[in-house]
Amino acid sequence: MNDESDLTRPSYQFILKDVNAFAAAPLFITASFITKDTASLHHTALLILQDLLQFHLKDANPEALIDADIIRLNFVNQYAINENKIKLYEEALKNIEKKYSDNSAVAQAGYLRANIYYTKGQDFDPLTKTDNQYEIKRAKELGEAIVKKFPKSEGGVNAQNLISQIKQPSLTMETEQVNIPGQPFRSLVNYKNTRTIYLRVIRTSTEEIKRIARKETTAGWKEFTKLNAIKNWQLTLPDPQDYQQHATEIKVDGLPVGTYLILASIDSNFSLQNNIISRQTTYVSNISNEQKVNSIELTTNEYGSYSGTFKLPEALLNGQFSLFDQNTNSYEYFNIEEYKRPKFFVEVQKPKGTYRLNDSVKVTVAAKAYAGNNIDGAAIKYRVVRKVVYPIWWQGGYIRKGRYANRHNPIGRNNEMEITNGEAITNAAGEFSVVFKALPDESVDKKTQPTFNYEVTADVTDINGETRSGNTSVA
Repeated sequence: MNDESDLTRPSYQFILKDVNAFAAAPLFITASFITKDTASLHHTALLILQDLLQFHLKDANPEALIDADIIRLNFVNQYAINENKIKLYEEALKNIEKKYSDNSAVAQAGYLRANIYYTKGQDFDPLTKTDNQYEIKRAKELGEAIVKKFPKSEGGVNAQNLISQIKQPSLTMETEQVNIPGQPFRSLVNYKNTRTIYLRVIRTSTEEIKRIARKETTAGWKEFTKLNAIKNWQLTLPDPQDYQQHATEIKVDGLPVGTYLILASIDSNFSLQNNIISRQTTYVSNISNEQKVNSIELTTNEYGSYSGTFKLPEALLNGQFSLFDQNTNSYEYFNIEEYKRPKFFVEVQKPKGTYRLNDSVKVTVAAKAYAGNNIDGAAIKYRVVRKVVYPIWWQGGYIRKGRYANRHNPIGRNNEMEITNGEAITNAAGEFSVVFKALPDESVDKKTQPTFNYEVTADVTDINGETRSGNTSVA
């Protein structure tokens, strides 16, 4: 049921808006989807689906009917233009589950409904969007019921995969780069699906950190975890059991001047198997902002110039420094920054071919190490944003013929909209496919001849906590 993306659309193109497309199969097959757009593949697909369901309604075994009906509902949900289509889709799936509750084929309908709740649960923020907090938990519970009843069915296998994704733990930590000696400081912990974390403070040096970081990923982590810790402790984190990402601040006891590693793990042994370890470097220093760190006296040569060198203390905070010449009251500024060589890169591959509005677009996100290996098991956060682009002749507020027929410039309107977003895990090939529907902006006047660009961005975080990003645009 793929569209032919190079076909020109008529002005009376068929748009799937009729709620009868979501009706139960006996009602759906009698619905009339009337249009003048005889070339519409969406309309043709609906007619084929009506014939298919009408044929299978006579079957003694309803399994083929259930499969065909689920295909129909997925198609309608994908292409329908209706603000209530998710609710209609959910109710239609429920009806299938209820009517054929003892047939294993309904497990796929249950899985698809669980996926609705999982997607809703992604739209959660502990401060601004709390309505969907327990939707992921709802998806997990429904998935578990499906697996228990139909473990070997297609829907049962899909539900088990969804449950595994929901239960995947995560852990990251953010600490101020420089802290004051002897005073406790805070660290921000972001976590999911873990109640207890284990922490280590290791006294080290910048040189040692850089030396270990240059090693291959696994070998480097092994060496980090074998360093002698000056402090070990564990913390119990708030866990509302909603399978959402949460954050909390933890206390780290004061430390003397020096360079430190703070390791956080969900496993008490800090093993590399089936575990997540977060690493942070922090400097404890007496040197604060606007404080003099060094000075020297120099004598000018016969040309009135001079030269000299400074050695900056190791535990200084990265940032902007200045050199001050007392004789001329002049300043020269320079920056000190820590260079971190990236271990991998992210490529958001532009799809081949051309697409038209309402097509399903598939974009592949690939994470590759510079060493050549795939970055599997990495966490992906992606989003697709639609932007409206108008012909350049709108810039002056006039039409092609040069007459000032319309002074209302559409450029001034904010037409950006997020089409979809989500989280995923890269597969063994270091890849994940983002699939979205190229929905148009129905509020835009077609007379302005708009073009819709869909920008796909992806942030990939590997098991070491390193994050790289990539993007592409589909027009």
